[in-house]
Amino acid sequence: MTISLRIDPRRLRKGLLVIAVVLAVTSFALALVARATPLARTMPLERLGLRVLRNFDATGERSVPTAWSIGLLLGIAGLAALTARLHLRRRLDHVGAWSLFSALFVLFAVDDYLSVHEQVAVPLRRMIGSTTPGLFHYAWVIPALLVGVVAIISFRRFAALLPVSIKRQFIVAGVLLLGSAIGLEMVLGMFSPTKQAGAGVTDKDVLFLLVANVRQGLKLVSESLLLVVVLEYLFTLTDRVAIALTRLGPSADPDQRKDPLADGRDDSDSDSDSDSDSGDASRTVTPPALQPRRNDRC
Repeated sequence: MTISLRIDPRRLRKGLLVIAVVLAVTSFALALVARATPLARTMPLERLGLRVLRNFDATGERSVPTAWSIGLLLGIAGLAALTARLHLRRRLDHVGAWSLFSALFVLFAVDDYLSVHEQVAVPLRRMIGSTTPGLFHYAWVIPALLVGVVAIISFRRFAALLPVSIKRQFIVAGVLLLGSAIGLEMVLGMFSPTKQAGAGVTDKDVLFLLVANVRQGLKLVSESLLLVVVLEYLFTLTDRVAIALTRLGPSADPDQRKDPLADGRDDSDSDSDSDSDSGDASRTVTPPALQPRRNDRC
């Protein structure tokens, strides 16, 4: 049985952007309800039957927006790993760059899930003596800025070799990601609430909620754009990516272990490519239009 999934990058981008905006707006609206409700100032949300509101709070680390963000990060990492695999198979440059790109987004996803950056912020804040709201109130942005600068310098040559349309989208998504994750986090530190719970909702609290949800919304937008950009670049290398599940073990039929995509290849190329492709475990099929000419092969 073969399951095919056809993807239109433009429709996928539009759908992901709509989801990002809906999550950010919903989070802001529900956060205002949760904090502006008179009873919510003196009683836990769970006792008010408003526990569900916490699940859509973009400022929380265990919420629907955060889970969606983790899913996008893992999706980017997976597509980048496939791209690195295809570069390796075709002996193209920047295999290491795509592999590092994939590993970085796996780390970003782990950080979002475990909130490592929040744990690092407390000792860093004590080191720099930032006890009041300010640009570096969330002190983890300091090492994040250094990592961002190193990443920009490291991937500059890598991005320059991308197709023009892909490169522009890549740069826009990267700027939005760094600006939302680091830049708006610094702005958010200036509105960090310092009063105790139960003192009422002030204009500063509303600004904090607004900036926090705008930050999360832009972060989701940038991750959505980046996922589609990597997918579009993958489609410039091949228009078909297939993943096959094969049973392995002593009882498995040897005839069932062959590549299920092998029958879809051009018969004229099967003999000439048998030596070079027989040991390749890739599940990506290069369309005839992108195959190298015979007189160019080594």
